[in-house]
Amino acid sequence: LNVMDVDASQYASIAMEMWENQSFLQVYHRGNDYLDKPPLLFWLSSLSMGLFGFNNLAYKLPSVLILVLGIYSTFRLGSRIWNREVVVKAARLLSCTNALFRVSNDVRTDGMLSGLVIFTVWQLYEFLQDKRWQAFLLAALGTGLAMLSKGPVAIGIVALGLGAHLILKKQWKEIFHVRWILFLLIVLVILSPMLSDLFIRILRFSEHIFSSD
Repeated sequence: LNVMDVDASQYASIAMEMWENQSFLQVYHRGNDYLDKPPLLFWLSSLSMGLFGFNNLAYKLPSVLILVLGIYSTFRLGSRIWNREVVVKAARLLSCTNALFRVSNDVRTDGMLSGLVIFTVWQLYEFLQDKRWQAFLLAALGTGLAMLSKGPVAIGIVALGLGAHLILKKQWKEIFHVRWILFLLIVLVILSPMLSDLFIRILRFSEHIFSSD
């Protein structure tokens, strides 16, 4: 299917406009400021369009690849917890859900959010089990990118899953460990391009208000 709903068509238009104007830090739609969604979908789809042309497939490709990452992450996370038969069934079930087909065709921000959150949860579990800092850094990267795809809801989902796991395991020291401050700082660094854009727009809006007075 190649049909896209109104939002997805608008997002594709924004990504095309971003590439044409080479304006990656500030998002515009038909020449006007656009602040409704974080920029990751627009960044990646714009780059894909620049490489493969302004077409439906190029717009959808980054979201589909991140969903594939989510399916792979489901398999790897499950491999640490259950036997192979259960894990294969879980990955197949996820890949065949109606929701996944929808978000990979009518591409909005939800597909990227889903794939990146699953990847982040996998890396956090790897870190808690093995204390490998590579997994810690990848989890922070995944959280930052997930927030760039859908906003603060991403870190809320990650925190809820991580917190529930640690509470059930009664790992109280892990919950209040100082390393989570470092985790948040890394996330803020990843978010810095979006935050700087918001700051510039707020200044511009303030100047407009005061000049109007």
